[in-house]
Amino acid sequence: KDCVFVISDSVNIKTGKGELAVNIVATSDPDVCDIVRFSLNGEVVPYPGDGGIIINEKLSTLTKAKIGDYVEICLNDEETIEARVDGIFENYVNNYMFMNEKTYKDLFNNDAGYKTAYATVQGDDIYDVSARLYKEMGVNNVSVSEDIRKIVDDMMKSMNYIVGVVVISACALAFVVAYNLGNISIAERTREIATLKVLGFQLNETSAYVSRENIIIAVVGSLLGLPCGYFLNNFVMSQINIDLVTFDVKVLPISFLYAFVISVVMSILVSLTLRRKIASINPAESLKSVD
Repeated sequence: KDCVFVISDSVNIKTGKGELAVNIVATSDPDVCDIVRFSLNGEVVPYPGDGGIIINEKLSTLTKAKIGDYVEICLNDEETIEARVDGIFENYVNNYMFMNEKTYKDLFNNDAGYKTAYATVQGDDIYDVSARLYKEMGVNNVSVSEDIRKIVDDMMKSMNYIVGVVVISACALAFVVAYNLGNISIAERTREIATLKVLGFQLNETSAYVSRENIIIAVVGSLLGLPCGYFLNNFVMSQINIDLVTFDVKVLPISFLYAFVISVVMSILVSLTLRRKIASINPAESLKSVD
């Protein structure tokens, strides 16, 4: 459907943690914006003019370079050059630096030639097109971006299983802790519960005496814990520093609702489990015991 020829290269960039390999893409074809989407927070990032470059968000974080700042490019062990950042765009796998042909030649004093093509396919099998291109003379390699997308998707699906195990473990821990607290509360209030039974309170009314407190504690604990969990999530994700991968960290409002509902449900299950213990309390024996 679309095809744009580019100059493709790789250089090392100086960051606060040392040097980092970055992919350079240079072209003066404006149609590159039809193939590669340059945007940040939903806003389009214009392709750079002469003397400027645009870099991906992860690279901006690693180099601490904002728009208007300069990044240091290593030519060799001793010589470096600087390039002005004119824009920052979203990208989640690998680090890229885009520029036009004139900027590339001015920076590196090199005419590498257009040896790489970015292309899109519409209506045909992308793998069939890839195989046909591979047979053409002069084609050294064909890479299908869909393969990288599938690898990342499979990786995230595996991550979902891990998250599921963590959530189930957290629910089990919440149940055990709430059960132990409820059990202790019943053990300390045996005489009170026995007194309620003697006064004619039914099992539901006697159970509500204990379960009401558990539910109130669960609600108050959830309201206090949700903000803490939000900041804890951001802290944990900030510690997962992978130079070649960017994680889009966001917590949806429905996630807060899920966490709140699960906490209350765990409290209700604990209360239902403790009903048997409350029902087994013998009023006569409990009231005869000495505190």
